[in-house]
Amino acid sequence: MERKRHFADNRGRAFLGLMLALLFCLPSLAAAERVYLDISASAGRKMMVAVPYFAGGSMSQQDADRGRKMAELLGQALEFHGFIDVIDAARYGGGQNGDWAALGADYVVQASYQIAGDTMSLEMRVLEVTSNKQFSGRRYRGALAQEEDMVLRFCDELIKDFTGELGLSRTKIAFVSDAGGRK
Repeated sequence: MERKRHFADNRGRAFLGLMLALLFCLPSLAAAERVYLDISASAGRKMMVAVPYFAGGSMSQQDADRGRKMAELLGQALEFHGFIDVIDAARYGGGQNGDWAALGADYVVQASYQIAGDTMSLEMRVLEVTSNKQFSGRRYRGALAQEEDMVLRFCDELIKDFTGELGLSRTKIAFVSDAGGRK
């Protein structure tokens, strides 16, 4: 009786060992198919991205403020994802023509917008600094009230271009609790 129990324990251990070996081997086989940026790795350097103020249709103070606010929103949304550091606009004056390599930028977002009535057209391009080639770009057109949504949509798409996974800038988090404070 004691011997049968010992044999069953060994079979259970062997089965468990086989399952653990498969658990560690299969993800490495799947990872060989695609290459993605590992955003959860604690070691390594974050991507440095410059987000100059968006260029508006006119040189008015109102347009300059709008362009600054959109650039700040995009910068905050990019940094939220955890693997991007945005270069402070004060280091280069917020203008679209900086010495990006000297600032340590890997990428620069160059954006412009035009307003016609209550409609906004927004064009954003991402340049890779080392190759000086366009990495990504999008155009959006919508109501002025959708300004924030267009900027955050671009952020999510840019995160997808970097990682293969859509960003989460436009997601909403809900918290539900009862009157006592419990979930």
